[in-house]
Amino acid sequence: MKIKFKLTQATHVAPQFVIDKTVSLLEGEEYRVNNLTSSIVEFDDNPWKLRWRHQAAGRLNGGKFELSVTADEVLVNFSYYTSLTAPLLIFIALAIGLISQERYYGILFFLAFYIFAISIQLITQRGTAKDMLKSILSNLP
Repeated sequence: MKIKFKLTQATHVAPQFVIDKTVSLLEGEEYRVNNLTSSIVEFDDNPWKLRWRHQAAGRLNGGKFELSVTADEVLVNFSYYTSLTAPLLIFIALAIGLISQERYYGILFFLAFYIFAISIQLITQRGTAKDMLKSILSNLP
């Protein structure tokens, strides 16, 4: 289950400079670039790489930078997504375990915990995405 988000920003820099800076930023932060054209950069994260929890919470699962050129500016559309499959599977396993032991209030506790944790993760990832877009579009020639 993926949840997609989108950010858009305009710049007056040549598209190739934006593409080059995007690729260097993604490689510097150890994302995998899957598709690279003159107007699109698609990336994802390696789910099997071990990280500290504070590092993993801010990582994006993947995304796409799309550049569209208008008459006097370049519009950068950054679509990123996060996957909720692992937290949902863990919650379902916990719920099944609690139901089998007839601990029905435990499900409500874990539901509240997961809603809070997922909200914090989405807020952190939105900040990461904004920082990525800001660092790509700043200090360009």
